[in-house]
Parts: sequence; structure tokens; C-alpha cells
Amino acid sequence: MKNIIFLAYDVCNPLSINWVHGFQAIGYNVTVLVANQPLPNEEELLKLGFYDCNLPKTPLFGLWEMESVKSRKAVLDSFSGSPDILFCWEGVCILKHTPIAHSYFPTAKVVYDICTHPSCSNVLAEWRYIWLYRQIATIVSGYIFYSQTQRQLFVKNVPSSSNKPFLIMIEPFLEKSFFSNDDKIDSDIPKLKRYDQNPHVIFTGNGKKLWNKSLSHDRKDALGPFLEKLSQREIHIFVDQRANTKGLSNLHLLPTRFNNLDIMNAKFSQYISQFDAHLVVYNEHWSQVKEIRKKSIELKNCVKLRENKQLKDFISL
Repeated sequence: MKNIIFLAYDVCNPLSINWVHGFQAIGYNVTVLVANQPLPNEEELLKLGFYDCNLPKTPLFGLWEMESVKSRKAVLDSFSGSPDILFCWEGVCILKHTPIAHSYFPTAKVVYDICTHPSCSNVLAEWRYIWLYRQIATIVSGYIFYSQTQRQLFVKNVPSSSNKPFLIMIEPFLEKSFFSNDDKIDSDIPKLKRYDQNPHVIFTGNGKKLWNKSLSHDRKDALGPFLEKLSQREIHIFVDQRANTKGLSNLHLLPTRFNNLDIMNAKFSQYISQFDAHLVVYNEHWSQVKEIRKKSIELKNCVKLRENKQLKDFISL
């Protein structure tokens, strides 16, 4: 049985929790290292859906704690041995933390998930990230990408990665996160209010940043003007409760905020199933994103994770 240290910037993201649960579901021992301080308390972890009653309780440590020999021993004790894999999740967020974590557990093979590349606020940041990816390439044993185009772009930027083992896959979700249209929607799921016969769609981007005008990383989420044009075509768009609808008649707030648990247990999937379409859109900005558009990058999709042999074989490299 493989022992995996899961390194993440934080565990507030449902995707990070999904990866942890996914590794456990296919038989791996998992201990989590978090780079961002402070660690969430037990109550916060429960609300986040970090614990699953059907899976072993996951040990959680702060990366900063590893300066202590006692803390490093606690990590080893959580496995009853040494870690086999240091799985680094979410691209640029943990670039500078990966060498630190590897220095504490140097025998573990580093598998790096390139899920946010390219992601940059400006050209200088773009090249800084590329430089950091090049710096850590010497300790990385393998990479995970989400499309062939993403890998081609990454190899172009980080040539030394071209001869490393890699896996191209679509984001794995546990089966419990999915909802089939053949199933009955639970009674506690908000019912979609239809205003007329025109299309009703949901946008799940960052509602707080719809109208952001600064040349920042958040510019990619500033989809307000685009949604406004859709609304002018009599399309009803539902957005996060934190969004400013600016009084647009066809721009509506979601009736509730769905949390991590709602995403993991399919409540969010059930709610989304009532819409005519689900919008996944970003602004293009800076050179890398424009290059991707030229190549028509594939969208990241989701699949049920039962017995992911492809992932298991890759982790066994």
C-alpha cells in the first residue's frame, strides 16, 4: 500500500479534499501537509467536508511544523513508515513550498499536479512562475496534466520536463459527487425558479469579481460585461450570492451558497441539473492564455472515480 503526503496550499478548496478522499478510496494511506497558516480547527474541517465517515481519518500537519524533528516523526508514524509519494497539488500555489517539503522527506518521489498552468497576473508573474517550475524540475519525478495542449505548453516553457513520466487525465471526482437526471432530486434542494420560457443558465465563476477592472490576476474572472450581453438576449443567468447584479433584469442571485459538503455529496450537482446550461468561462489575458486559445485547449471535465487504474499505475512509477 502506497503512502502519500498530499501537499496543498490549504484544504478549503473542495478539489483538494476530493483528491485526498480519492486517494483513500483507492487504497492509499494519506497524510496532508498544508502550507498556509493557520491550520483549520476540527469544527472548520467538519464544515469543509474534510472528514468522511466512510474513510480513515486523515492526519493533518502544517508545513511550518516540519522544522521540528518531533513533527516529522509524527508524519512518519502516521504511515508506520516512510512516504512513497509527495503529491503536490494546485500548480503555482505551492511552487515555493515543494522544495521545502521535499527537503524534509527526500526519499519520497515528487508528483506535481499542473492544474493551474498557465495562471498569471501579468507577464512578469508569468515568467516568474515558469522560472520556478524550471527550478523544481530536478526533484519532480512525474507530472499530471489535464490536456495534451496543457502539457505541450508546459514542456515548451519547462523543456527538462519533456523526458519525465506524465499522466494526462480529467479531474477525478468520487461517484457520490455526481447526480444523474434519472435520479429524483432531494426535497431539500432549492427548486429553480423559472421566470419564462427563455434559457436559464448558471455561471459558477467568482461572483465577487464580475466587474473587476484592474490588471490583476482577478481580471480573468471579470465576466460581468459578457454576462450582461447574454442577459440582453433574454437569457436568465444565475450567479453567486456575493455578486453585484447591477440591477440587470435577467441576472439573478443563487438562492443559497453551496459549501464544500454540498459539492462532495451531490447536492450542488442536483441543483445544477435543473438548468438548461452551465457556463464555464474565463477572460483571456496575457500571452499564455492567448496561445492556448489559438490551440483550442480542451476543457477540463469531471469523471467518476471508482477504481482509477490509470492513476494507480502512474503513482506506482
